Amino acid sequence: MTLDASKPVVPASQPSNNTCYAAAATMVLGPQASTSFNPGPTPAGQASDDYWARSFASQFSWTLEYGMTPMPNLLANYLSGGPFWMAGNLPFPTGPGYHAVVVGAVWGTGDSDTSMVLIYDPWPPNKGDTYGIILGDYLAQNPMAFRYTIHR
Repeated sequence: MTLDASKPVVPASQPSNNTCYAAAATMVLGPQASTSFNPGPTPAGQASDDYWARSFASQFSWTLEYGMTPMPNLLANYLSGGPFWMAGNLPFPTGPGYHAVVVGAVWGTGDSDTSMVLIYDPWPPNKGDTYGIILGDYLAQNPMAFRYTIHR
Protein backbone atom coordinates (compact mmCIF):
# COMPACT_ATOMS: atom_id res chain seq x y z
CA MET A 1 0.00 0.00 0.00
CA THR A 2 1.20 3.50 -0.81
CA LEU A 3 0.07 6.53 1.15
CA ASP A 4 0.31 10.08 -0.22
CA ALA A 5 -1.89 12.82 1.27
CA SER A 6 -1.13 16.53 1.36
CA LYS A 7 -2.81 19.90 1.79
CA PRO A 8 -1.28 23.29 1.04
CA VAL A 9 -0.05 25.29 4.03
CA VAL A 10 1.07 28.91 4.03
CA PRO A 11 3.86 28.95 6.63
CA ALA A 12 3.60 31.36 9.56
CA SER A 13 5.95 31.97 12.45
CA GLN A 14 5.12 32.79 16.01
CA PRO A 15 5.92 36.42 16.91
CA SER A 16 7.05 35.58 20.46
CA ASN A 17 8.17 32.58 22.50
CA ASN A 18 4.66 31.70 23.74
CA THR A 19 2.41 32.15 20.69
CA CYS A 20 2.87 28.84 18.84
CA TYR A 21 -0.77 27.78 19.34
CA ALA A 22 -2.04 30.93 17.61
CA ALA A 23 0.56 30.69 14.82
CA ALA A 24 -0.34 27.03 14.21
CA ALA A 25 -4.05 27.92 14.07
CA THR A 26 -3.26 30.69 11.58
CA MET A 27 -1.52 28.15 9.32
CA VAL A 28 -4.48 25.74 9.53
CA LEU A 29 -6.97 28.52 8.81
CA GLY A 30 -5.02 29.65 5.74
CA PRO A 31 -4.41 33.07 4.22
CA GLN A 32 -8.13 33.91 4.00
CA ALA A 33 -8.28 33.97 7.80
CA SER A 34 -6.22 37.13 8.42
CA THR A 35 -5.87 36.31 12.14
CA SER A 36 -6.10 33.68 14.84
CA PHE A 37 -7.33 34.54 18.33
CA ASN A 38 -6.16 34.91 21.92
CA PRO A 39 -7.97 32.61 24.38
CA GLY A 40 -7.09 34.93 27.27
CA PRO A 41 -5.63 34.03 30.63
CA THR A 42 -5.85 30.45 31.84
CA PRO A 43 -8.55 30.06 34.51
CA ALA A 44 -7.36 29.11 37.97
CA GLY A 45 -7.01 25.37 38.48
CA GLN A 46 -6.67 24.52 34.77
CA ALA A 47 -3.52 23.47 32.93
CA SER A 48 -2.68 26.12 30.34
CA ASP A 49 -2.10 23.64 27.50
CA ASP A 50 -5.45 21.92 28.13
CA TYR A 51 -7.23 25.28 28.26
CA TRP A 52 -5.55 26.55 25.08
CA ALA A 53 -6.24 23.35 23.11
CA ARG A 54 -9.93 23.31 24.14
CA SER A 55 -10.25 27.03 23.40
CA PHE A 56 -8.81 26.81 19.89
CA ALA A 57 -10.90 23.73 19.06
CA SER A 58 -14.05 25.45 20.29
CA GLN A 59 -13.32 28.80 18.62
CA PHE A 60 -12.95 27.23 15.16
CA SER A 61 -15.37 24.27 15.58
CA TRP A 62 -12.54 21.77 15.18
CA THR A 63 -12.40 18.29 16.69
CA LEU A 64 -9.97 17.83 19.59
CA GLU A 65 -8.36 14.41 20.10
CA TYR A 66 -6.39 13.70 23.30
CA GLY A 67 -3.29 11.59 23.87
CA MET A 68 -3.16 9.42 20.79
CA THR A 69 -0.42 7.53 19.03
CA PRO A 70 -1.51 8.10 15.44
CA MET A 71 -0.97 5.76 12.54
CA PRO A 72 -0.21 7.21 9.09
CA ASN A 73 -3.67 6.28 7.73
CA LEU A 74 -5.35 8.24 10.53
CA LEU A 75 -3.19 11.28 9.79
CA ALA A 76 -4.08 11.01 6.10
CA ASN A 77 -7.74 10.90 7.11
CA TYR A 78 -7.32 14.09 9.17
CA LEU A 79 -5.67 15.72 6.15
CA SER A 80 -8.79 15.09 4.08
CA GLY A 81 -10.28 18.08 5.94
CA GLY A 82 -7.18 20.24 5.50
CA PRO A 83 -3.91 20.69 7.35
CA PHE A 84 -4.23 20.02 11.06
CA TRP A 85 -2.76 21.21 14.34
CA MET A 86 -0.93 19.00 16.81
CA ALA A 87 0.64 19.91 20.12
CA GLY A 88 2.51 18.05 22.77
CA ASN A 89 5.84 17.71 24.49
CA LEU A 90 8.10 18.42 21.51
CA PRO A 91 11.86 18.95 21.27
CA PHE A 92 13.25 22.50 21.19
CA PRO A 93 16.75 23.89 21.05
CA THR A 94 16.11 25.15 24.60
CA GLY A 95 14.78 21.76 25.82
CA PRO A 96 11.46 19.89 25.53
CA GLY A 97 8.20 21.69 26.16
CA TYR A 98 4.59 21.90 24.99
CA HIS A 99 4.46 23.27 21.48
CA ALA A 100 2.01 23.36 18.54
CA VAL A 101 2.89 22.61 14.92
CA VAL A 102 0.91 21.90 11.73
CA VAL A 103 0.89 18.70 9.69
CA GLY A 104 0.56 19.34 5.95
CA ALA A 105 1.39 15.96 4.39
CA VAL A 106 1.95 12.28 5.07
CA TRP A 107 3.43 9.80 2.62
CA GLY A 108 5.02 6.36 2.56
CA THR A 109 3.95 2.76 2.91
CA GLY A 110 1.31 3.33 5.58
CA ASP A 111 3.55 1.87 8.30
CA SER A 112 4.89 4.32 10.94
CA ASP A 113 8.48 3.19 10.38
CA THR A 114 8.38 3.85 6.63
CA SER A 115 6.05 6.87 6.44
CA MET A 116 6.99 10.53 6.65
CA VAL A 117 5.09 13.52 7.90
CA LEU A 118 5.68 17.11 6.75
CA ILE A 119 5.70 19.54 9.70
CA TYR A 120 5.22 23.30 9.49
CA ASP A 121 6.68 24.64 12.71
CA PRO A 122 6.10 28.24 13.85
CA TRP A 123 9.36 28.06 15.87
CA PRO A 124 11.73 29.89 16.01
CA PRO A 125 9.97 33.22 16.53
CA ASN A 126 9.75 35.43 13.46
CA LYS A 127 11.21 32.69 11.27
CA GLY A 128 9.49 29.29 11.54
CA ASP A 129 10.71 26.06 9.95
CA THR A 130 9.47 23.23 7.71
CA TYR A 131 10.82 19.68 7.96
CA GLY A 132 9.97 16.05 7.33
CA ILE A 133 10.02 13.38 10.01
CA ILE A 134 9.79 9.60 9.92
CA LEU A 135 6.69 9.11 12.07
CA GLY A 136 7.87 6.00 13.95
CA ASP A 137 11.26 7.51 14.87
CA TYR A 138 9.63 10.77 15.94
CA LEU A 139 7.10 9.02 18.17
CA ALA A 140 9.80 6.83 19.72
CA GLN A 141 11.82 9.93 20.62
CA ASN A 142 8.80 12.10 21.54
CA PRO A 143 6.01 9.86 22.88
CA MET A 144 3.88 12.87 23.95
CA ALA A 145 4.18 14.67 20.59
CA PHE A 146 0.50 14.12 19.79
CA ARG A 147 -0.88 15.06 23.23
CA TYR A 148 -3.48 17.18 21.40
CA THR A 149 -4.57 16.85 17.79
CA ILE A 150 -7.06 19.36 16.44
CA HIS A 151 -8.55 18.77 12.99
CA ARG A 152 -11.55 19.71 10.88
